[in-house]
Formats: sequence, C-alpha cells, structure tokens
Amino acid sequence: MDTGVLRCCDLLVGYHGHGGVKPVAGKLNITLERGKLTCLTGANGSGKTTLMRTLDGWLQPLAGKVMLDNRPLEEVPKKELARRIGVVLTEHTAVEGLSVFDVVSTGRMPYCGFWGILGDKDKRIVARALEQVGMESFCRRKFCDLSDGERQKVMIAKVLAQQTDIMLLDEPLSFLDEESRMAMMTLLQEVAHKEGAAVLVSIHDLELAQGFADCIWEIRCHGKDAPGEIVPLKPSLCKKI
Repeated sequence: MDTGVLRCCDLLVGYHGHGGVKPVAGKLNITLERGKLTCLTGANGSGKTTLMRTLDGWLQPLAGKVMLDNRPLEEVPKKELARRIGVVLTEHTAVEGLSVFDVVSTGRMPYCGFWGILGDKDKRIVARALEQVGMESFCRRKFCDLSDGERQKVMIAKVLAQQTDIMLLDEPLSFLDEESRMAMMTLLQEVAHKEGAAVLVSIHDLELAQGFADCIWEIRCHGKDAPGEIVPLKPSLCKKI
C-alpha cells in the first residue's frame, strides 16, 4: 500500500531577498509518509524552516512541485489544506487577550462553518488536545501570560485539535525542559503510529531524533552559494509504542 501523502518532485526551495533569488535546498525528491514520524535535522540556516513553509504552501517553490495525494499543492483549495495540514512554527503568535482554550479552539475553525461556533464535539476535542500536552489546568489562563515553553505546548495542542493527517512542526521542542521534550516526542510518535498521521518535526537534537524517528532527513549545505541537499539518515534502534 502506498503510504506517501506529501511528495517533493525535483523541489528547489528558497526565498526572494534583497540580492535576488536565494536557493536553499534542492533538487529534493522526498516523501512524507502516513504512520511515520520523520525528523528533519540540519545546521541553523540550512533551510529547515524554508522547507517547512514550502511544504505547507506558504512559500512557492523556486522549481519543482509539492504533491498532496498526487495533486499539486497550489491546486488544493485553502479550506481543504486547513483540514489536511497542521503547522507549528517558531514565530511567536500574536493572540493578545485570548485564553489558552481560545487559542487551541482556533484549530477547529476549518470545521466550524462561517460563524466559527464550536459545538460540543469541538469542545471535547479541544479539551482532549490540552490534556494530551499536559495543559488542561491552564485552559482559562491568558495565553500572553504563559512562559515560552507553555506557549509551545499550547500551539502543539492547537494542531492536535485541528486533527489533520499531516503535521509539520518547526522546532516544537524549543523552550521545553528535558522531561517535556521526551513526553512531546512520545506523543508525536503516538500520533503517527496510532492515528496514522504523517508527522514531520525539525529538531537539533540528533540523539533524541534517533530515539523516536522512523525516518531522519538531514539538510546538508554545500557552500554559501550552492543549495543544500537532503540526506536520509538511518535511525538507530527506534523506540516503538
């Protein structure tokens, strides 16, 4: 059975800067698979975030294609994308005045119709997501009053509440202590293995990646002006649930 859900076909990723087009990595022919936790590693500035933003459709490829179930990503309607791809980024989210529950509830917006009113089922899903990340007791706290690590957990809960079959998480372990990092990787592995999601996590801790990942991709740079490439690494004994 074909488990590939998000495919890169001769993909060249990069961005437009003051000096013109800046290629970062390519030509990439990689596949994100259902039921697997994939970790993306590489040095700072190697292009991990640029690749993530291309895979979620925010950045356009410089060349090549991203295919979602054999359809070019740019042809998939935005509402469908919101139900298929969940994203956690490293940038701080501006949600002044919202409670933790409100922030996680935004993950249900693709399912709530024009007025965005949550039903009982949506509220149960939000509550469950907060429980999964250990933040259920914070649900009425203001998001802006949380620590960086607590905010990170809330944003992961938001994606869990979104219930997508693809999850792209850019440095989701930032600001977390060692115990929380282990717990979060265990949770993400469970989401992949038990719920059949395709989960991609960018991470600096290669030892942690080797302990949990089914696949590891490393972006290797080849000099200042040459785009990097993705090299598959073989995880050492992966811990299975």
